[in-house]
Amino acid sequence: MPGYDKLGVSNVGKVQVVPRMRKVSLREGESVPALGMGTWRMGERKTNAAHETAALKLGLELGMTLIDTAEMYADGGAEKIVGEAIADRRDEAFVVSKVYPHNAGRKSAIAACERSLRRLGIERLDLYLLHWPGRIPIAETVDAFERLRADGKIAQIRAMEQSRQVLTPEQREKLRALMTQRWQHRGPQQGPEPRGMAPEEGTHQPTATPESGETSG
Repeated sequence: MPGYDKLGVSNVGKVQVVPRMRKVSLREGESVPALGMGTWRMGERKTNAAHETAALKLGLELGMTLIDTAEMYADGGAEKIVGEAIADRRDEAFVVSKVYPHNAGRKSAIAACERSLRRLGIERLDLYLLHWPGRIPIAETVDAFERLRADGKIAQIRAMEQSRQVLTPEQREKLRALMTQRWQHRGPQQGPEPRGMAPEEGTHQPTATPESGETSG
């Protein structure tokens, strides 16, 4: 059937046929589904854990392979739910998580990311976000994210739409100048400049809409 995928036999013994998931491309070239799954409010009650895990697994089967979570959600409980859901199918999922603004420092962001990875039971996040800007200088967050990327613990970095909206023009210009200066001094041994926080994007472009080639958080 054109435009549709057959998923197999459902739990009621009927063949499930669903529309094929539309894909969008990120700036890095990776293709992700236009519709993903959020996990806010998951992990708050142990009695709901099995149902929440099952819901995420079903979503993966239906092609919603992008899963968004955060250390803030249920104090890491949502990340644990995601970890359960992707335990035997990590390669199928594009996992996004977010760091608290008060954990976005040069050392604290690295520690926060490592905690998220442990809760998720994975070695690398596909996308790591600054949830929203706080009092910690953005330069420290950039330092931490670059270190995490260099260590192979995150693949891509962004900021949430809220972060972009509340940054002052002065903060945006400072970030642009900071990133421009760093990339001008990158040696050839460091490889190509990182994507996702490029100076021409202003404020490490938020993950706002699938249509813009970005994911929603």
